[in-house]
Amino acid sequence: MNRYLAELKQPIRRKSPPRGVALLMVMIGLVVISVLITDLSVNETVRYKMAIYHRDSLKAEMLARSGLEAARLITATQAKLQKPLTKVAKLGFPLPDFTVWKLIPLDSSILKGLTDGSIQSMFGLDVSESLQTRGEKNSERNTAINEQVERSESLDDTVASHFDGNHFEIPEGGFGAFEGSFHVDISDEERKSVSLRNWQSPTGSQAQRYAIAQRLFALVEPERYDFLFDEPDAYGNRVSRSDFIANIFDWIDQNTSATNGDDQENDWGRSSGGSEDAPYRAYDNDDVQPRNDFFVSPQELRMIAGMSDAHMKAFADSISIYGDTKVNILSADQQVVESLIRVCASDNRDPLLADPLWMETMVQGWFMCRSSGGGAFNPDAAVDTPFCQTPDAAGFMKYLEIGGPTQTPFAVDKGKCGDNIGESSRTFTLRSTGQTGDVKRTLTLVMRLAGREEERYYFSSVLPIPAGTGGGVTGMLTGGLSGEAGGDIQDDDSFDSVELERDEKESEL
Repeated sequence: MNRYLAELKQPIRRKSPPRGVALLMVMIGLVVISVLITDLSVNETVRYKMAIYHRDSLKAEMLARSGLEAARLITATQAKLQKPLTKVAKLGFPLPDFTVWKLIPLDSSILKGLTDGSIQSMFGLDVSESLQTRGEKNSERNTAINEQVERSESLDDTVASHFDGNHFEIPEGGFGAFEGSFHVDISDEERKSVSLRNWQSPTGSQAQRYAIAQRLFALVEPERYDFLFDEPDAYGNRVSRSDFIANIFDWIDQNTSATNGDDQENDWGRSSGGSEDAPYRAYDNDDVQPRNDFFVSPQELRMIAGMSDAHMKAFADSISIYGDTKVNILSADQQVVESLIRVCASDNRDPLLADPLWMETMVQGWFMCRSSGGGAFNPDAAVDTPFCQTPDAAGFMKYLEIGGPTQTPFAVDKGKCGDNIGESSRTFTLRSTGQTGDVKRTLTLVMRLAGREEERYYFSSVLPIPAGTGGGVTGMLTGGLSGEAGGDIQDDDSFDSVELERDEKESEL
């Protein structure tokens, strides 16, 4: 009992409060603050990089527009400059090329080299004094501009708010002293094998309609394209060469009847009684049907029945929807020259046309002659390559008649050949790419020169998306805005109200 009483008399021990709670709360608070700071830092970094990207994008677009304007200047003056070049071609002088737009390179690095004196220095010319004088004059002009702005600001507060210290100043290095670069490619639509521009015209003759169909057939005829027409597509359908050409015509003609691609000249393009919608039913897409009107853009070719990605890769660069009827022999490439040889043949069943070695030799021989020149003003070429002729339309027909380097005579229909070959171009595709840092901007313009007037058919602006962006803000940060194209943002203006309709149908197909 005494023991129990003794235990009761002992003081009651209170439990000590848990230790370390304050430390835990501090750690939780630090984690929350760290998350908030990290999120804020990421967001601000994204905004900063986006601002840099949009700034460089705007600079790149302005550089691309500068290149586009320079290209328009060249195309506007090419008609007068091209005439003497064509005469040079007829005389047989050897030149790198016989078209103005290929002889004059449009690249900002060349322009910068001319303005900073580096190109002149390559030829041993000392232009340092001229550069110093130009710099002094620019400095004087900038001083005068600044004084004029200061006087205007002191007189009118509106002027002061307008300038806000951001008035124009001549760059220290003069023209070309800008950040970034631009490059312009000019190509004429008349260099292509065939133009569909007037194919569906109701005023066109039956002979003209058949001639364009024959030029298309000459383009797709080579044996190396057999797999495109003999093998079934993803839907199990086979489209022959003649049906392929008929489908293109049915897309733009004014009726709903199918065209028989095997008809002869007097009947080609006339109604055959069937429905032109039939080939499209095999693709399980009732929304895609022939437009029965002309193309809006070259990409619309992809919507035609039987036109796969492989067909586009093989033929799209040789088919124009803008150019004139005649092919410019001065700018035609190898694939086009091959099709012209087939068009110029008196007999399209000539066994030489079926010989790939003969055809390759003829095409390569023509381009060798075109680069080396021919005629009385180039005696060396006359001795080394006696088969060479002047690189114009008449010279091309003579070259075919003597068989070129094969020396095998070839029967040429001069009338038909002359109807399909020319030496001038009026329709051009201008593609200007501006770059600032890692950002590029590409502008594409298709235009036609009609006298002093300029007709615009197509315009697009392409802004590459950086690789790895995934289209989101976080992806833009992780992609690092490296400028590598992971895709394209494209703004098109094809000067036609049905552009949106074409885009919808193309995406469905």
